[in-house]
Amino acid sequence: MVTTNIPARRARRRRATAARRHTVLVLVLLLSAVGLVLPRGRSLATDAAFSVRVSAGGNAYTDSAGRIWSADTGFVGGAPSAPVPVPVAGTDDDDLYTKHRWAMSGYDVPVPCPARYRVDLHFAEVYWYAPGQRVFNVSVEGTERISRLDVLAVVGRHAALVRSFDADVPDGAVSLEFTKVVENPMVSGIEVSQVSRCTGVATPIPPSPVYEVPSSIAADCSRPVDAEIMDWLARVPNHAVARFAPGGCYGVDGSIVLADRTNLTVDGNGATFAALTKGSSTRRNWRLQGGKSVTLRNMTARGANPTAGIVEGAYDPSYEFQHAYSIEGTQGATLDGVGAHDVHGDFVAIHHDERYDPTTTAPARNVTIRNARFERNGRQGISPTNVEGLLVEGSYLGEVNMNAVDIEPDFLEARATGIRLENNTFGRIRFSVLANAGGGAAVNVGEITITGNTMVGPLVSCRPPVFVETPDGGLRAGYTITGNRLLSFGDAVELRGVAGAEVAGNTVTFTDAGCGTRAGVRLANAHVVSVTGNAFSGATEAVVNDHLSTAVTASANTL
Repeated sequence: MVTTNIPARRARRRRATAARRHTVLVLVLLLSAVGLVLPRGRSLATDAAFSVRVSAGGNAYTDSAGRIWSADTGFVGGAPSAPVPVPVAGTDDDDLYTKHRWAMSGYDVPVPCPARYRVDLHFAEVYWYAPGQRVFNVSVEGTERISRLDVLAVVGRHAALVRSFDADVPDGAVSLEFTKVVENPMVSGIEVSQVSRCTGVATPIPPSPVYEVPSSIAADCSRPVDAEIMDWLARVPNHAVARFAPGGCYGVDGSIVLADRTNLTVDGNGATFAALTKGSSTRRNWRLQGGKSVTLRNMTARGANPTAGIVEGAYDPSYEFQHAYSIEGTQGATLDGVGAHDVHGDFVAIHHDERYDPTTTAPARNVTIRNARFERNGRQGISPTNVEGLLVEGSYLGEVNMNAVDIEPDFLEARATGIRLENNTFGRIRFSVLANAGGGAAVNVGEITITGNTMVGPLVSCRPPVFVETPDGGLRAGYTITGNRLLSFGDAVELRGVAGAEVAGNTVTFTDAGCGTRAGVRLANAHVVSVTGNAFSGATEAVVNDHLSTAVTASANTL
């Protein structure tokens, strides 16, 4: 066990995570509303102790003992893994261990009061194969409690491991920190149980201060004001909210850059940020460089592409990197309720911080795009080319000139892992809903989930809605394609160079447009692939696989 300087470390952690502790406060207040948090001055006896369980990376779950685990909550970054349906040794609760959250920096688990708590952490390695491939540390309340944990070395693959310890908690949340040694940390479940009387009452955290945009900055798109906006934002401190005028229109000529900011929220308040000039070849309406926990919300970016969409001339190579939003190496970024249209490049580009060597600097991590609306552009819709952990949910993409989501790492060290597309709607797209080719070593690309999405079309080309190809001769792992409603002129899902994929419960409507065979799933050099319970209406075949593919199972599919 290694003990750090607890007061100093705790102070740093509290300053760095003030924004996310608002969520903890809300959860504690909710617990109070249902009687789990005690009134001021009352102590809690250990025979009526508080306990909570979190199914990390999963939905609410009732275990074999009848205990309820809440859906995943309280995490700081990271992404949920795709479940791996395998038996897990050492437990009667396989479903708890066959998924996990990974690449998170921590968890804040709300508790009713300062006291001593028992922490049980549940692990199972269902992704990696050999000892040494994933090693990480875990700290609780500033003290390292698990050093260099290698689950495979301790219990092997597909086996449950529980680590337990007590911790004195001085406030309203048990704070867990996970740090990477080799590969990204993960956890399958978290249990917290009170083992002593309350020693005080948790102190509420005040809300983040709000800074209103100066009225001197024109909000009628009469002139470019990006330089004035950047000057104002530079005076807004971290751990704050910067808010624009409701429904304003702010002209831009260059990029609005937020560099190395922490826990900053920019509330567009319904404003549009419109390109008034042709601009440089690399202009981005909004550009995040480095930093962590940055949110852009309630805004629209308007580009300067007069022929955007699926039309002749929409793609101009001189301006293909003129994106609406660019997230570059940020550790925790959220685009919430944003829009973009008429841009030359991508709606959202996500990759490393371009100020540094791309082969050694960190990828962007833990990016969320939700409730967005993107229409008419000249290139890709969303391009995650160097990212660990991306969630796109509840959004609309239409009139996309190339692929809606293009996972195309640019170099060998680039990463594209933990990417989830959930409950989105896709309108007219020239090529695929999701295309995953490009560079990036096979081991650096995978764990990609596409679930609950709907294509409304109309279709434009013979490209399959989902296309995956590993270009380096290796095998990319971990693809989950479930519960989608897709349209296709040709094949629906094409997987080339893949190890481990599930295609289940999808509804695909095929139209004969002279694109050749119409296979529900086409496989080439693909291994351990399950195709079950899909409705392939109008398909010529459910599954087509080449002689290199192995361990392919297909059942309960209809044509």
